[in-house]
Amino acid sequence: MKNKICYYTTYGLKIAALKHAGEMGIENSAFANLAINKFLKGDQEINPEFLIKKRTDPDYVARDQMDQIIIPEETKAKLQEVAKRYKCSMAIIVFQAMYDMCFEIEINSGRVQL
Repeated sequence: MKNKICYYTTYGLKIAALKHAGEMGIENSAFANLAINKFLKGDQEINPEFLIKKRTDPDYVARDQMDQIIIPEETKAKLQEVAKRYKCSMAIIVFQAMYDMCFEIEINSGRVQL
């Protein structure tokens, strides 16, 4: 069974994800599923700033762009486990996965240098 997930992202990350999905010739949901699967197979670390809920906190990351993706039931179950461990929503986990994937692509492309 497929599940629709809505999450908030930043404008820059939304544009980057759409760009990378287009370059790969896949839909945004397919790109998101690749990112989520990679995250779930990795260290599953969440940036502490992404967990901040208080909007007045100077380290809060404002996510004002809504996006939605379709994920398989088994992926949803794994996301729920990680979200429970971090005491956050699945949307934060999806945001982190998308962030990691886009950042990795940009670094590997040579467009961004550390």
